[in-house]
Amino acid sequence: MNRTLKSLFLFLITFSSTQLFSQKIDVVGEIYDKEGTELVSATVVAIYKADSTMAGFSLTNGQGKFKITGLQVGKYDIQISYLGYNQKIYPLTLTGENALHDMKRVILTQADNELDEVIIEGEAIPIVVKKDTLEYNASAFEPQPNEVVEDLLRKMPGVEI
Repeated sequence: MNRTLKSLFLFLITFSSTQLFSQKIDVVGEIYDKEGTELVSATVVAIYKADSTMAGFSLTNGQGKFKITGLQVGKYDIQISYLGYNQKIYPLTLTGENALHDMKRVILTQADNELDEVIIEGEAIPIVVKKDTLEYNASAFEPQPNEVVEDLLRKMPGVEI
């Protein structure tokens, strides 16, 4: 009897641990911006904390809802991103108590992507030849303040006064 009881106890421990580790858990939620508009096609990725590998992936549907299926008991980072919005990372520990974990409503904020100033520098083309005509660009010859037109024309090649 004692041997049978030990065998039964060992079987129950093995069966319950197998059930615990083989249980699949789904993670669901909704992604919105701060105005309450659902974000369609936002990326939601479950990443194992232990080795940073991807465990699951989902895109939000037309109502901003997502579902990552088949996660196992363990620790994860849920990474949520959407173009033009700040990325959010939520730590998540799945214990196996429920087959479904609801993250509820997640609000993303718009990213402030301010560009640095851009300076465009170029050289002025002094002379352009168009068939039988020469066009001069006066700004290419650096006129001086209060300079008369005659002085500017003397700087231009091929012009006689």
